[in-house]
Amino acid sequence: MVSGLISVAIIAALVVIVPPAVQSHGEGMEFTNREFAGPYEVAIGTAPDPLAVGKVLISFVVIEMSSRTVVLGADINVTGRGPDARIPDIGPAPAFEDPTDPSFYDLNTSIDRKGEWTFDVSVSAEPGDGDAVFVLEVAESSAITGIITLVAVLVVVAAIGVALRMFLKEKGKGRRVKRRRKTA
Repeated sequence: MVSGLISVAIIAALVVIVPPAVQSHGEGMEFTNREFAGPYEVAIGTAPDPLAVGKVLISFVVIEMSSRTVVLGADINVTGRGPDARIPDIGPAPAFEDPTDPSFYDLNTSIDRKGEWTFDVSVSAEPGDGDAVFVLEVAESSAITGIITLVAVLVVVAAIGVALRMFLKEKGKGRRVKRRRKTA
């Protein structure tokens, strides 16, 4: 019984200690870059922040400037060009409303090289249309993040394995029966 509680405590501690792989809006994504787009102000946030080569989440918040209210139900299209690119590397791709919070529009994509990237954002909603341009620096991805994630996953799997072994060992104690060998 005590060993089972210890196992549960270890697993709970690991769940709390291990950081999430991707942040979401409620976990501290900062929307520091803002640009004007027709009747709107568009703010952009990224995960990872700062951007790195690999899979990324780019989120937008659209605010109508005259009423200072968040715009819901807008059509947002994003085009991204990497360093020295003449044609888009990304898109045009739609940014979709976040199902848990429709005031955010999300684009999940991949960035294949470091350098200065230009993102053209087109917004279309009832007050009108607007375009904004964001220039963001993309860094090389760090192998340390992948190593930390791998170690964290291995620790969690090992903890679950130890807990399962302890549980099965405790459960099997009452079922052991001594058998005698038959002699001929």
